[in-house]
Amino acid sequence: EIKVGTYVFCTLEERFSLLEDVKNQRTEAMGRKFRLGVHRKNEERKCAERKRAMSMVVSVPLSMVSLPQEELLCSLPLSVFTHSSATCASSLHNRLCHSEALKGWQDVGTDAERIVICKIQCQREVNINFSLIIEEDLSWKLSYCNHDLEANTCSLLANAPTKLTTVADVQALLMAAEEGKICVGNHDEKFLPLVEHRKSVFKDPTGTKIIAVYDKTLGPFPTIRHSDCEILMVRGSSLCCPKCTNFRGTLRAMLSQDSRRHSLEDRTNPSSHARYDLLSTPEKIQRMRRLHSLSRSNQKQLKRLQTRLAEMTENEGVDVDDALHEDLVTIVNDQSAHIESTHEQGTFQRLFWDQQKEALSTPDSRSRRWHPLMVKWCIYLRHLSSKAYEALRESGCVALPSQRTLRDYTHFVKAASGFSTAVDQQLMEAADIHTCEERDKYVVLILDEMHIKQELVYDKQTGALVGFVNLGEVNNHLIEYEQSILDEPSQQKLANSMMVIMVRGLFSRLEFPYVQFPCKAVTGDLLYNPFWEAVCRLERCGFRVMAATADGASPNRRLIKLHGCGKELVHKVSNPYAIPEERYLFFFSDVPHLLKTTRNAWASKKRQLWCNGKPILWKHLEDLYTQDRGNVDKPGWALLPKVKYEHVYLTSFSKMRVDLAAQVLSNTVAKALEMSGGSRAEETARFVTMFDKFFDCLNVRSFTAGRHSRNSFKSPYWSSKDFRLTWLKTQFLQYLDDWQKSVEQRPGDYSAGARKKMQLSEETLTGLRITVMSFLELVPYLFKIPGVKVFLSEKLCQDPLEKFFGRQRQRGRVNENPNAQSFCKNTQALRVVSSCVGSVKGNCRGSKTPTIEVEKENKPLPKRRYTRKRQHSDI
Repeated sequence: EIKVGTYVFCTLEERFSLLEDVKNQRTEAMGRKFRLGVHRKNEERKCAERKRAMSMVVSVPLSMVSLPQEELLCSLPLSVFTHSSATCASSLHNRLCHSEALKGWQDVGTDAERIVICKIQCQREVNINFSLIIEEDLSWKLSYCNHDLEANTCSLLANAPTKLTTVADVQALLMAAEEGKICVGNHDEKFLPLVEHRKSVFKDPTGTKIIAVYDKTLGPFPTIRHSDCEILMVRGSSLCCPKCTNFRGTLRAMLSQDSRRHSLEDRTNPSSHARYDLLSTPEKIQRMRRLHSLSRSNQKQLKRLQTRLAEMTENEGVDVDDALHEDLVTIVNDQSAHIESTHEQGTFQRLFWDQQKEALSTPDSRSRRWHPLMVKWCIYLRHLSSKAYEALRESGCVALPSQRTLRDYTHFVKAASGFSTAVDQQLMEAADIHTCEERDKYVVLILDEMHIKQELVYDKQTGALVGFVNLGEVNNHLIEYEQSILDEPSQQKLANSMMVIMVRGLFSRLEFPYVQFPCKAVTGDLLYNPFWEAVCRLERCGFRVMAATADGASPNRRLIKLHGCGKELVHKVSNPYAIPEERYLFFFSDVPHLLKTTRNAWASKKRQLWCNGKPILWKHLEDLYTQDRGNVDKPGWALLPKVKYEHVYLTSFSKMRVDLAAQVLSNTVAKALEMSGGSRAEETARFVTMFDKFFDCLNVRSFTAGRHSRNSFKSPYWSSKDFRLTWLKTQFLQYLDDWQKSVEQRPGDYSAGARKKMQLSEETLTGLRITVMSFLELVPYLFKIPGVKVFLSEKLCQDPLEKFFGRQRQRGRVNENPNAQSFCKNTQALRVVSSCVGSVKGNCRGSKTPTIEVEKENKPLPKRRYTRKRQHSDI
């Protein structure tokens, strides 16, 4: 430390050295002896005084030092003059040059006015990162890549002095610059397109002030930086400064506006799916022009391809004469023995070969007769793509019936909404109701709706407009009466969904879409009459309707409540059409939908599930997944091998997938939670275990799954005294009741809404109780039916109806939302081919395509007949 007019030294060696120099100088100048302290009497006292003098702070007047002040200071160590104040830039430069403060920095030089210090980075090119300029008055300016860093905008330089008077000030400033980090700004690639039409400058709404710029110089990659960006930040903070972070929201808003603007521009694109009624007149004109231009280019390309094909056929083609035709027939006949030995009689491959051989021997297509299973298979191929079917037929590779022939089979029954006697007859023939066993007559009704396109279509056969809401004659009159009471204009509404009722056999493979109704905002009251009319017609046809399954939508829940009184829980109702026996009709909520809603409630941030004094948190699963994937000590080993990112971090699409919910609510996850979570995840593991067993009980779909997985809950039901019925009654229902009681009795000042969020939603709990209570009464009744020895609980799920909706959307591969008329026509075609269609990927996964039984498909299909008009002659 240096004081005015006096030097003060801190180290022992420095004190002792300077004391000797000062002693000699003073002796020569004043002619007397320099002493320290009092007189020494002996050698021991001399040593003690010397040590005490070396440990004390000694002040020496400047008049006693012969060396100049600056030269003396520069000759001393840095610890002596680091905090000494300089009066000018040159004085400070001399001290910096003889110190270690500029380690890692380059002294460019000084003149009478300023000092320039730079931080140089040498890689491929020599670049100056930081530069510090100290003026004559000791004011300073720090720059990074030619960008000035100001103390009022940079938080890292907020405490820096306005003038650098000491070496310590310079050293602290350089150290802060080295330890800081550069703000990266907003360098996302999605924001870079915003720069093009703004010319690298972002202005405020008035257009007068620049709020952000596009920067390519301050970092390794271009970025969008706020005009008040700090540039230099404290290391360890976020990647960008607060100004750039706040401006990120503005960039997102700009990006959203640009995307909407581009979407409006893309509406005139020929490939756009925008509706014409939403386009303006200029947009319609522009779109039609582009469509005409695209059509002309496609026609030119088609002509070029046709010309090329004709040239190739003429140059490289071979004419098939009668001799070659006979050779092909001979080859087919010679290979028949190999085909017959490879494929047994009764397989579809053998049937296809026999049909091709028969068609090849019959030149006249009008004389060919097709097997019913072959007709169904061709109808399904045509359903997937009529163009591809026609191209395959015209290629000559295989012989297939014409589309006119296929339409005679699919149009045997008129495609229309509502009930039909012809459809009843078709259902009876599909189920073989008159010759089937008694157990095959027991069925379940499945209800669900699918979104369709709001569109009117003119039916040229009947002259009617198809696409209006039609829920039956009774419901249509009720809607008109309601509109008249409310003084609303009586007008028909366009349907935006199609309500479908499917008949599924409990002990057979029957899956028949029975009736469909175009509707809009349907309610449970409007579903009541169509539902019971379907039950009545099916009972008259000879079926035994035992149950009805639907999802947890509000119209379906309202339909069930209409059969009860007050707030009592309704799970069954007496079937008035079961004559002469007395039989109940049981209501079920679709089990896969219940599992999805349970998983979604567990993962919801709006709910905090709590049971028996402990929370049920989705975070337990997230922590387990993070720990499982971050286990680098044992790579390849995982507690949850099937749980992926999409299982834990849900999106709007993954929330609708049943397979993800089933894999999360599984016994594997429960065991892993018990092992890694300990007591804090004990209730979460119990929650997962209970719903895993519940799903296994009501989703039995195989005779061998229980044996292969060693899980008795997945085995078929062989008797009415199965242990799972007892478990559902005594443990699962009791678990739901205890959960509700523990929430109601939880100490604390919680509102009614807060307590409801501690458990599953009321709709889910009601669906669980209705399903379990109906299942407990239905299974014992089924085993009283003659011939019933086993039962698969999956027969009560609505997976076949979900697959039916998938096949509707599969029409032509691009029919996501068919209109009402297309839906009815596709339904009639799918009714014919229901026994040979393949599986569809969708919300219901894991089921395999059923094996086609050729022997059971020998029954002729009904076909539309044409009658000739009589010619009346004049008499």
